[in-house]
Amino acid sequence: MGLAVISVALLGMGAAGKQEVRSSAKAVFVDRDGVRVAAEQVTASGTTEIAGDLGRGSLHVPFENVESISFDAAEERGDRAATLRLRNGESVAMHVRGSLSFYGQTPVGAYQIRARDLKAVEFAH
Repeated sequence: MGLAVISVALLGMGAAGKQEVRSSAKAVFVDRDGVRVAAEQVTASGTTEIAGDLGRGSLHVPFENVESISFDAAEERGDRAATLRLRNGESVAMHVRGSLSFYGQTPVGAYQIRARDLKAVEFAH
């Protein structure tokens, strides 16, 4: 009986540890062909921030601080150079994984696009 109680407790912990991300972020995705898609409830790989490499460290910038993200051409490793224009007028350059997936909800259904296929993301605040 003790093993059954422990098993149930551990299963419960796994379910409790998983959190659903709720996003109020709205954005227009612009792909490399110039196609524009407006979406709500925008996330990036399940978070409401853009994460990437800045020098030898990593940087996580909440969507609420970002006005837009523009992506340069793909690099050897599949990473993308990204320039974030912040709401305070500053900008920061970083590298993000080309496989980073952005998600959003459109009037016709769910939308997904990877950073390697993006030219820009324009946030609406």
